[in-house]
Amino acid sequence: MGRVWGCAPHPLACREANRCHGCDWIRPEGILIMVNLLIVAHSAQLAAGVKEFVEEVTRGAVRVAAVGGAADGSLGTDVDRVRASLREIQTPDGVLVLVDFNSAVMSVEVALEESGGLPVVISDAPLVEGAYMAAVEASVGATLEETAAAALRAREMVKVHR
Repeated sequence: MGRVWGCAPHPLACREANRCHGCDWIRPEGILIMVNLLIVAHSAQLAAGVKEFVEEVTRGAVRVAAVGGAADGSLGTDVDRVRASLREIQTPDGVLVLVDFNSAVMSVEVALEESGGLPVVISDAPLVEGAYMAAVEASVGATLEETAAAALRAREMVKVHR
């Protein structure tokens, strides 16, 4: 069976708001919340820019959080802010994390040590292209695994044909 988005009285309104107005996102096996995305970058501006791009492309259908920069505003990552963002956007369907560099992966891994089994996948996809592909996939109700696979397919995108 396919996923059923929203409720009978107002499915489009539920879908556009990324939440239901009084019932729940429903699927045959239970409540559907959707896969959310977390962008972790060493620059606050980079993370915010990727978030803005993804939200524009999906018209807000996918919930996206962005964490960039160290606590003091310099370049870096902040485990506490990553942990807080993960808590903020956690869903039963999971969170796909997209990162800029491998040290951001370490921050996410440390943050996940106390997550309590939250379904999370850290993607090895390119940040911008992977976020785009993942957001499009998540916006149509894909699972965490399907969303993660879509992000990885961004590696195959050819930008310049020679």
